Amino acid sequence: MSLVGGIEPALPTTRPLTPNLLDLLQNSLILAHIVPHLPPSSLTQLCATNRAFRTVIKASPGVFRHLDLTQLKAAQVNLDSIDNGGEVWRNVQLDEYLTEEE
Repeated sequence: MSLVGGIEPALPTTRPLTPNLLDLLQNSLILAHIVPHLPPSSLTQLCATNRAFRTVIKASPGVFRHLDLTQLKAAQVNLDSIDNGGEVWRNVQLDEYLTEEE
């Protein structure tokens, strides 16, 4: 190296590159291990962050497979208010296949 004005030029220091969250989530293996531990609100917040996060979350198969909806009141279904008329329907279906002699 040549000396400029008697001072040796400084070499650029190399730092190890640290991946950001988007780089980590683009790895499907890492994403598959992280998603089951995230609540639904975190997934929607990640999708709302920017287009890159939204693309990674929505385009990855199986991301929404592990959603635990038991804590969400909007996802709860009141089964008591459903009409239990299914038994009558099943009997009508059986009767359709029977002839008058049977």
